[in-house]
Amino acid sequence: MSNRKEYEFKQVKMRRENSIDISWIPAKFAKVGRNLSLLTNEEWVDGWKVEEVYEGTRTLDEMDAQRDAQKRWLSVLDHGKRE
Repeated sequence: MSNRKEYEFKQVKMRRENSIDISWIPAKFAKVGRNLSLLTNEEWVDGWKVEEVYEGTRTLDEMDAQRDAQKRWLSVLDHGKRE
């Protein structure tokens, strides 16, 4: 079984038609000029092209920690709306 820390992510800028997306994706897919399909709202969307790959990497554990921190922050904001 692979160690979770072995999975690295790179931040990339992608374009599809008139849309631009900046996302963290698995490093093995982060190559300028590469065409990708992204999972959006439980549907695969083709036609995304990597335009830029930014410096630095994150591990899967770091990505999970960021997601959890964002969830906590959003729950604080949501809680404030109810008061």
